[in-house]
Amino acid sequence: MFDDEFFLYSEEVDLQFRLRQAGWDVHYFPSATVVHHESQFSADIPERRINEMWRSRHRYWRKHHSGAGARVAALATGGQYALRAAAAPIARRNPRRMLLHARDSWGVSGPGLRELADEWNGRVGASTRR
Repeated sequence: MFDDEFFLYSEEVDLQFRLRQAGWDVHYFPSATVVHHESQFSADIPERRINEMWRSRHRYWRKHHSGAGARVAALATGGQYALRAAAAPIARRNPRRMLLHARDSWGVSGPGLRELADEWNGRVGASTRR
């Protein structure tokens, strides 16, 4: 039931939203514990990870909201990253990641994890066909 257009990120939010729209109930289990080791497989490639994350965000917002609503959500979210980038020197942090998020809030132009996976699958597939 996942939307195949989401390569990674936001696919579970999209599914949850659609299930709720279809009348399914949402249940909360406070005794359950889930540990999510965020971005562990892509930690060494932050720009591609950030690009893919924003691609998915933009897709989700366009899919479930008006064009204006999607743009407002993107700019509001991107704005908070721009503020964090501006404050980074005060906190003695590198603003680069925050600036990448702010840039992608306008639109994603660079490659993401999907392209990296396609490249890898192409190499692996080519080597197994020999």
